[in-house]
Amino acid sequence: MILTPVNCRAQSADSLQSKIRLDALDGWRSIAVLLVISGHLIHFSAIGNRIPNIIVPTGAFGGLGVNIFFVISGYVIASVLRREYETNGRISLTAFYVRRCFRILPPLWCFLFVITLLSLSGAIETPITPKLCTHFAVSMPHG
Repeated sequence: MILTPVNCRAQSADSLQSKIRLDALDGWRSIAVLLVISGHLIHFSAIGNRIPNIIVPTGAFGGLGVNIFFVISGYVIASVLRREYETNGRISLTAFYVRRCFRILPPLWCFLFVITLLSLSGAIETPITPKLCTHFAVSMPHG
């Protein structure tokens, strides 16, 4: 189905968010992921020891990748809010943040659960301490 301004207005902001997708943004996301991964490889592995810091500053790739993610996120969020305003005549920040929480928190908690299991089993080393866990739990947003 091709979305035109006429049939876009008949849909909710949630359905618009899931149906309108720019392929170019997926390409930029891929570039950003590769930059962040290469930044980590250079910074945290032996590869970084072989590349002089003058040629490739430590963290240059990762920082650029993160900045690209911020720009993409800002564009997508502004587009979703603009479409919601055009559709409903107003923006519900409560609904927006609820949607964001349901999108972001489940993968976060799953990741933390897996990392905790791997750390407790000894498969990976992490600096998980009761103090660190308490700090993380206290600094997380609560409902």
